[in-house]
Amino acid sequence: MKNLDVFKEMKKKGIIKSNDMLHSSYKRVLAREKTLSEQILAITSFVRGDLLDAVRERTYCIKNNIKEPIKCTCGNNVEFSLTMNRYKKYCSKRCEMVGAKQLREETLLIKYGVDHNSRM
Repeated sequence: MKNLDVFKEMKKKGIIKSNDMLHSSYKRVLAREKTLSEQILAITSFVRGDLLDAVRERTYCIKNNIKEPIKCTCGNNVEFSLTMNRYKKYCSKRCEMVGAKQLREETLLIKYGVDHNSRM
């Protein structure tokens, strides 16, 4: 079954509300719907943790058609943020700092033709 079909089935069974958020009774529904639970686990087998612990991450992966772990620019896996309900962009503060520096240099090159603000 394809990701979109599983996502629609999750909505139909009442696991996901109309605003694409998890319904408060999702644990009971998943316990009752064994075949749907197995399909979710099969599609998102790369996600660590069991179905109930990582259900928000698994739902996000199904909705956004993610089939493998998300990687940082350095090659490490990034974490799923429960507060933002999406994957983080970087794996660590160090990678985030490197990414910000590269973005700043690219912007300076595009706008002003230099790679550092002291060369303006």
